Amino acid sequence: MASIYGGASGNGWKLRLDYTVTQDRAANTSSLRLRLYLYANTTGSYNLEKDSAYYVLQGQKVYQTYQYTAPGWYLLGERTVTVRHGADGNGSVQLGGQWVSDVESSWTPASLSVSAAVALPRILRPSVLRAAELTLGQACVLTIRAEEKRYTHRVTYALGGASGTVVQETAQRELTWTPPLELARQLPQSVAGTMRLTVTTYDGDTTMGSSVTECRVYVPDTVRPTAALTVTSVNDNAVLEQWGVFVKGDDPAEVAGDGAGGLWVLHRRVQRQLRRCRRQRPERCVCRGGVGERRGDGCGRGEGQPGAQCLCGGGAGDGI
Repeated sequence: MASIYGGASGNGWKLRLDYTVTQDRAANTSSLRLRLYLYANTTGSYNLEKDSAYYVLQGQKVYQTYQYTAPGWYLLGERTVTVRHGADGNGSVQLGGQWVSDVESSWTPASLSVSAAVALPRILRPSVLRAAELTLGQACVLTIRAEEKRYTHRVTYALGGASGTVVQETAQRELTWTPPLELARQLPQSVAGTMRLTVTTYDGDTTMGSSVTECRVYVPDTVRPTAALTVTSVNDNAVLEQWGVFVKGDDPAEVAGDGAGGLWVLHRRVQRQLRRCRRQRPERCVCRGGVGERRGDGCGRGEGQPGAQCLCGGGAGDGI
């Protein structure tokens, strides 16, 4: 416990603010239990009127009657406040209290106050991991910055839906690690991604907390996919092929990419809509005289002028 004293009045009245500090390392906060005391140097002083005399403790105002019959310390009130520390573990707070008697006399002061800035004990922070850009399948160095030599650490990783352990527990400050090449499967449509590295700090059997570092990770060229595309025209009509008419239908082509080690498989279906050349009847005939002479498969008889070209099937020759 620590105490802060305010200035004394002319006849020896004063305030004292006691506080105790407890800290939460994981939350990086300090809790302060505050108690405000009044030293009343009197053998008879009182104010029993409602909503008259009051005290203020760390900004909180409370009305309170009083009646003091002997010199001594009297507890006015108490409360607990929480202070968040900075990222570096440092923290401070301005503490203060006030008492107002609402009485003016030569024996009782009208008001008293106490205040002070308090530097809180620094909270040791979990260690921090540093890593440059990583490449899957290639050794890299991970550096751990710890505040105490006695700390040990556990390091894990996460990429996409995959996760694992770099090291279960170690006292080393530099780790050589090779990110598994199989993690390339977590980047099916990219050559790079963001990996999360988590370092958990231990002080003996006590867990100090965890910190997360994000770093860029790349897929090496050796496992990046290559792809080849072959598109084959389809013409399944012998007559059209003879006439050089192109084509009918859709031509589905499948693209497969396979990197070194078989780690990448790119499987996409590519469809190309090819232009369709359609005619009502894919035949040709040459009409001579009154009756058309068939030239080509399935040509019906039609009528037309000598030497006229037509697509048979109508009553008269249909011009091409």
